[in-house]
Amino acid sequence: MMKNRLVAILVAVCMVCFVPATGLSAASAQAYSQEGAITLARTLNIMVGDEQGNLNLDQSVSRAEFTKMAVAMSQYRNMVATTGTTSVFRDCTFKHWAAPYVRVAVTNGMVNGYPDGTFRPENTVSLEEAITVMLKLLGYTNADFGTSWPYGQMGIAKNEHILDNVDKNIGDALTRADVLKIVYNTLVANPKSAQAADAKYLEQLECELHEDAVIIATNEQNNSVGAGYVLTSAGTFKLGENFDDDFVGRKGDLIIKNNDFAAFMPSSQIAEKHVVYSKLNDTLVTYYNGSMTNFSVDANVTAYQDTTKTTYSGLKNSISTGDTIYLMKDWNGNVDYLTVATDNLQGPYTVANGNWYTRFTSDADGLTIMYNGVKGDYTDVKVNDVVYYLADINTVFTYNRKVTGVYEKATPNKDMPTSVTVSGVEYTLESAAAFDKLSSNGSCKFGDTVTLLMGKDGQVADVATSKTAQETLVGYLTGTGTKEFTNADGDTYTSLYASLVCPDGSTLEVITNSNYSAYINRVMAVHLNDGVGRLSEVKGGNTIYGKVSVGDMTIGSWDVDDSVKIIDVLNYGEEDQPSGYTTTFMQRLDGMTLSAQSVLYSKRNASGKVSELILKNVTGDAYSYGIIASVNESGSGEGMSVSNQRYTCDVAGKQYTCNINYGSQFKQNSVASFHISGNSIIGMKALQRVSSSVSAINEGSITAGGKEYLLSDKVAVYKLVSGNTRAFTILPLNELKNERESYSIAAYYDKEESRGGRIRVLVATPR
Repeated sequence: MMKNRLVAILVAVCMVCFVPATGLSAASAQAYSQEGAITLARTLNIMVGDEQGNLNLDQSVSRAEFTKMAVAMSQYRNMVATTGTTSVFRDCTFKHWAAPYVRVAVTNGMVNGYPDGTFRPENTVSLEEAITVMLKLLGYTNADFGTSWPYGQMGIAKNEHILDNVDKNIGDALTRADVLKIVYNTLVANPKSAQAADAKYLEQLECELHEDAVIIATNEQNNSVGAGYVLTSAGTFKLGENFDDDFVGRKGDLIIKNNDFAAFMPSSQIAEKHVVYSKLNDTLVTYYNGSMTNFSVDANVTAYQDTTKTTYSGLKNSISTGDTIYLMKDWNGNVDYLTVATDNLQGPYTVANGNWYTRFTSDADGLTIMYNGVKGDYTDVKVNDVVYYLADINTVFTYNRKVTGVYEKATPNKDMPTSVTVSGVEYTLESAAAFDKLSSNGSCKFGDTVTLLMGKDGQVADVATSKTAQETLVGYLTGTGTKEFTNADGDTYTSLYASLVCPDGSTLEVITNSNYSAYINRVMAVHLNDGVGRLSEVKGGNTIYGKVSVGDMTIGSWDVDDSVKIIDVLNYGEEDQPSGYTTTFMQRLDGMTLSAQSVLYSKRNASGKVSELILKNVTGDAYSYGIIASVNESGSGEGMSVSNQRYTCDVAGKQYTCNINYGSQFKQNSVASFHISGNSIIGMKALQRVSSSVSAINEGSITAGGKEYLLSDKVAVYKLVSGNTRAFTILPLNELKNERESYSIAAYYDKEESRGGRIRVLVATPR
């Protein structure tokens, strides 16, 4: 060995002063997890462990072992010859296990020995020796280091983040855990000669680094992801044995090798896993950390679902029961982003008998039962109910909404139906069970009376024919007449029919053998026989009355079931006029006193609790509310009485017409309630105006004249624009709330709150 040979790499130096290798800020440190680094080191054959695969991270690393690791992560990794008869160093002869690696490292300038011609392979490797080798791999030379050994190397190593997370000083021997960190930091560092600022050394090993990648889902969370693949914000990649399900929802450094998942370094985050329990209006109720909570984050938080990057407000409406929300926060508790994993819910399944729960568990008492969104008991679940199971929280979600009518059409065709038309309404198919029964090979033919069993999202989960759905149905008769139907042979025929709405809000249309038009707007029982309905009037339903209490779940002295089904119907004027209806809830009725005349029908279950109600115009929510946009009048001559009036009315931006003569009762910009049938208004009533202007807009209420008034959840807001015609525009309530001082605001209501009234319309006039 030449005495002037530079001892630049793998040299043993005794130092008396120490330069800390740590002290980096959290912002500059590389994302690192030991598990991820181990995975990557094994994938690249840099560190493989002993015969049992143990890496023994607490043990020290010899110079020979480190040389082998350095060669494995170099461009010379495929040049190692296991046979040879030449000894490079006298203490590391060709018979030494590390000789092939030392030979490659020396030949390619990665390492040098000592001036005395030794290599000292069994000595432990020191911090400065290791980082010098790593810098050589990155393309640095002795000219870059300078003559002040080893401070030049240490300075560059710090700048290139090779020392991130390494708690060692100059002169310290390294453990295998220390080396693992240095190896990983080198792999994700920028080579000296890199042309692109984001180029990483591991690209030379046929790997890709995707920083701040989010692991969105595998096939386990979303069946649209192919089996054996993982969906990330950086793309979809093939899974390997190194993937951990705990990575789902996390953000970090993702390393891909030949399009396969190689390793993942999660960032330091606080992860919250929320399972969606129910969706109530605009609120998500989730199961988190052993209890229920109202899920709430800022609308603009970044969100990932499937292949889409959006915001929470952008995907909120698509979130449904059983989905999992991974909410990721920084260590200060600030929300960073969220991901939504779908398809965790098992089902739909149709209940066939009382042992339905054995599909999921042997212990029915341990199940949580949600029945149409309300907590219930497993005994509430009946044959032909539709159930779903969420294993994460051992919960069954049950739905009993049914639609009975005549099977008229399959789209795109009966061989491969994706939706069906039953009694004029199109329904999307959800399950294979529904497909099997409604397709060409199924038992349901065109012209059959069928009962669709609806799932959680209002899609068809299964079908019960008239022969398997023998229960007597009760509903409010809304229409009768004749129409054309298609039978199983494809021939059309004309038949009488009747349309009803049931207490759960579902519609029912059946072929009848009699004309029941005299019974429109009455409660009727439907008895099916071979697909033909026979109707009989249900009388004596007004036996439930009194004050409504949600806290006690009572109406007067009657107990009410938690999952009670309620519709509120209306009809304007004559008994044979079309009727409207709306589903409602006990919370909406809370505090009101129901008269016996307002309860058209009631049913009690086996426990004696009220389970179904049909009310008559109690809430007023079945009406539409808006403003009269224009009034056109025509008569027989000047000074003559008006013989015809045509009103154009606006309801939430949609235009309707009314041709009833109301004289001078309504003028342009009058505010009213409307009874709408099709695209026409068949009745109008003027609303009452609150005597004082609105002084405050609160959450769910307004203040006027020092008194608080409840808002309808569908309150219409109109902004009047001064001019020749005083036109108006629709204004969002939040916008009006934020700019209240700029307007004079009039509020209109339909009736007193104690009778179910609400503020239905707000009219804002710019000051």
